[in-house]
Amino acid sequence: MPQPGDVLKTGHWTYGGKIRCKVEIQFSKMRPGSGDHEDPPESRDDQAGDWFVLSHSSPTDPDQCPPNWTSAPGYPTPQQAITQAEATLRDCGLE
Repeated sequence: MPQPGDVLKTGHWTYGGKIRCKVEIQFSKMRPGSGDHEDPPESRDDQAGDWFVLSHSSPTDPDQCPPNWTSAPGYPTPQQAITQAEATLRDCGLE
């Protein structure tokens, strides 16, 4: 079983057609909620469990992909996280 913060897949996305930035699928024991009081509880609140989260670096620090910087909610399977990454960060080449 993976441990929180374990990187399961890596790839890159390109910012502005010039800056190659890191993207990862990481294992997490927490699905981050939106925190928006207008959202339903299942998307607003953090949820414990086994989740696969998408994390990507900033164009200002393209090689660093912090485990606590997620760009989407957690997904119940790695494939769902990969599908979301590919839809959001076209051609990210997750391996």
